[in-house]
Amino acid sequence: LGGRMNETFEAGGDLDLGTSYLKVRYEDGSERQIPLNTDMILSYDRDSEEKQDLVIGYNGLEIRKPILFSEGLRQSRVRFENAIRDGDHQMIKEDLSLFHYPFTFSQIRNIDYELMNIDKRNYVIEDRTQRLDLSISGLDLSLPDRRSLSFVPDTYYVIVDEISEEDAARIYDLAKGYGFEKADGLDISFRFNYQSSELLGPAIVQVSVQDKRNDLIYSVYHLNADGDIVKCRTTQSDSYIQFMIRESGPYLVLTLPSVNVYEIKDAIEDLSYENMGVDNHRTNFELMAILVMSLMGLIGITLYYIVYNERKRLWRDFRRSLQEAATVPEEKPKN
Repeated sequence: LGGRMNETFEAGGDLDLGTSYLKVRYEDGSERQIPLNTDMILSYDRDSEEKQDLVIGYNGLEIRKPILFSEGLRQSRVRFENAIRDGDHQMIKEDLSLFHYPFTFSQIRNIDYELMNIDKRNYVIEDRTQRLDLSISGLDLSLPDRRSLSFVPDTYYVIVDEISEEDAARIYDLAKGYGFEKADGLDISFRFNYQSSELLGPAIVQVSVQDKRNDLIYSVYHLNADGDIVKCRTTQSDSYIQFMIRESGPYLVLTLPSVNVYEIKDAIEDLSYENMGVDNHRTNFELMAILVMSLMGLIGITLYYIVYNERKRLWRDFRRSLQEAATVPEEKPKN
């Protein structure tokens, strides 16, 4: 067993497998690193508060990993539950970055949904890939509260772009050693009005994938700001995959064959294309463009009539001068 795995757990919570993997040696002497996923967990009592062995199975073989109950995680969970019960949303936001409490996906969705109904912040998904299948939860929970003095209402943007070939290659160079195949990739960033913004805590991204089969395990890897490649917590349902993010940057979706059949129900994220807000800044630019074009048209029409009238006056004066010249008698020569 290699990589990094959280060796502490909190009763009732999800396992944090981190970047752990199994190092498998075959009879022919070859070796392979298999990323650890929840399908390999044969024994884990999520309700226990005692030290226990995490039993991991692969191809009929078993390995045991001792894990400990974390009182600190339990206290963090209790604090957040009390804050939610008491409606102390400010504490949740302020303390979010100070704790490493492993939020479950459902916890993030539920807390974020409640905060969105309170804060009424405006969110817009700007998809440059034309996928139109991305939804996200956790923005109100994890994006910083900001206010501007602009006359245009404030807007938070989720910008979805294609992953660059260079970033995809860097991530895949690591993942292909685990037996993964590339499925999809995207680059996610955030903006507040015209300024870039970053997450202070976790958020959930949900996307559909073209090759969605029950015999595939999906994993998502992220190239972070430090240049490290990090495995994201990932789940999959009948139609989508969901993965947890904590910062902007490129994310690569990978697949690995599996014998397990997944029967997880589809989830509904808090923000999607169907319920996102109005892009006030784009609307403002469009109105300004219409106003400028209208003004330019008015100026053009005014100049046209000024020039037209001036030319008409000059032509009238010229004709009058011709008429006056025709009425003057021609002087006869004296000789």
